[in-house]
Amino acid sequence: MAVNIDSRVPLEVLIDFQSVHRAAFRLFARTAGGEWEFVKDGTGDQRTILPPLPSGSALLYEFIYFAESRPFRAAVALRQNGRLLPDGVIPVTAAGDVRFIQGEVDLV
Repeated sequence: MAVNIDSRVPLEVLIDFQSVHRAAFRLFARTAGGEWEFVKDGTGDQRTILPPLPSGSALLYEFIYFAESRPFRAAVALRQNGRLLPDGVIPVTAAGDVRFIQGEVDLV
């Protein structure tokens, strides 16, 4: 998945848990050609602001959760200048017993 960003503006990342699972997340970022760097973790809805990132950067999110009979649901939302970016809501879904899911977002 790719999201267009303005590389001159800080990037706001919102983590939104949407299911009943007890869960935690980790968020990492990397610039083009760089190493993954830890950004934030938590067990509930969170908001973090990253400094301006150059085009070609990426975000990596990971969710771990206790098994439930219902599907796991969360969302990662990206905003700049207080506005949601086009294609900036990334739904995160998995079977309730998977327990771990991760994904990568290219920032172009």
